[in-house]
Amino acid sequence: MSIKKNEDPLVKQKRLQQEEHGFKAMFRHNVMGPLAMGAVVGIGGALTPYAGQAGLIGVGMAAIGFYNMLKEK
Repeated sequence: MSIKKNEDPLVKQKRLQQEEHGFKAMFRHNVMGPLAMGAVVGIGGALTPYAGQAGLIGVGMAAIGFYNMLKEK
């Protein structure tokens, strides 16, 4: 397997755009990141024996996202 050193500019532009607007970019956003992670922890934690604690952690993470949302206005 060889690595292509001179990547096509259109392919590079498309790859950079995907990185900027893709699924992973949501977790780096100041508001959506904590909201998404809080939802994942809260819903995922509901499936464990520690549903109460995981739910509170999820709410706390989502609260950080709501705080950032209000702070940006």
